[in-house]
Amino acid sequence: MKSIIKTGLRYSYSYESLYNEFNLDDANSIVSTDANKSGVAIPMVCFCDIPILRAEQHKKKYGSYAIGLDKENLISVYKQTLNPINYISSNNHYGMMKYFLNMNTFDLRCEEIINMSKDEHYKQLIQEGNMKAIYEDAEYIKKFDHIVNKDFYTSTLLGFTKPYSYINEHGNEVCNYDEREWRIIIWDELHNETNWEWDISKEFFSSNYEIWNKEIEESEDNYIDGKYYKDINELIKHIIVNKDKEIVSLVRFIENSPVIFGCAITKDEKATLISKITSFERIKKDY
Repeated sequence: MKSIIKTGLRYSYSYESLYNEFNLDDANSIVSTDANKSGVAIPMVCFCDIPILRAEQHKKKYGSYAIGLDKENLISVYKQTLNPINYISSNNHYGMMKYFLNMNTFDLRCEEIINMSKDEHYKQLIQEGNMKAIYEDAEYIKKFDHIVNKDFYTSTLLGFTKPYSYINEHGNEVCNYDEREWRIIIWDELHNETNWEWDISKEFFSSNYEIWNKEIEESEDNYIDGKYYKDINELIKHIIVNKDKEIVSLVRFIENSPVIFGCAITKDEKATLISKITSFERIKKDY
């Protein structure tokens, strides 16, 4: 928590399962075509849009510390990339949507490349090795801008979609919908250091997670921090530790820290921030 308070929220890769086949005869049936390649890693920052009194329910999954942010102020800065999750209850619909969106974009790319390779104008340019002329051709730009835009919309939809529930490692159903998740994502192919990692297994993700996140640290705009706010207190509304006895240590940390959420702040701003500290112990006792 102290690291987050000092630097802000860093984007990190999250693994999202993908399904390659669906069963039209069974609305809840999905079969993966390749058990070793069934997911995508997306750089993001996630939030739970829940009242502070419900935060206690999420301690077991996410830990005993929390920072509450002002949703409206967050939206005002990140409205282009911040959205609530679209929860899909039918597994088959979830898999089918991802399958068609990805395949449709891929098919369009292949179809356009094949058609252009048959065109006499482009055949001559290819034979002459004049690829620059192809890339600058108005018809080429028009066709592939459409495909690029479709690919962008596809990635956007996939990045904000999640199953309503899932079965955990103990065989129990866990309801994702209870989290009321919002995400800020980094678009695919925006920077080389933050490209989405497609068609990977969970094991491959786990073995590369730290490497990819290290690359994010070296990329542009890698943190959700205070640089877009006049006062960080516009964004931070609550700081919650586990026990009351931990509050003093956090107060001293804030008082002695030269920066909060990546930015220098005044003593008065620090005092206001300190007043927002509470504990899960206190919340449970008082409410």
